[in-house]
Amino acid sequence: MTNEDSLLVKIGLVGFMLGVAKLLAGDEAITWRKVLGRALLGTGSSLIAGLIMIPHPNAPQLVVVGAAALLGILGHSLIEWVVITYIDKKQKG
Repeated sequence: MTNEDSLLVKIGLVGFMLGVAKLLAGDEAITWRKVLGRALLGTGSSLIAGLIMIPHPNAPQLVVVGAAALLGILGHSLIEWVVITYIDKKQKG
């Protein structure tokens, strides 16, 4: 496994675990559908942290994994808000 593949697996697992942990920490009923959904959302959100490697290809893995944890915790709602805000600013201006 290459260094890049290893990093991808690490940040994916961080998001997976955080997605499930957020569900377990909440008050809502736990179903397999919710576990799978939260795991997929957490994984997808955290994998965005890999984009750090585009402008900074020599960024330490700890930085990328930390960003993955942040995105996994904040989740898809923050990412959606950032994208919508960016698009609104572009359209206005």
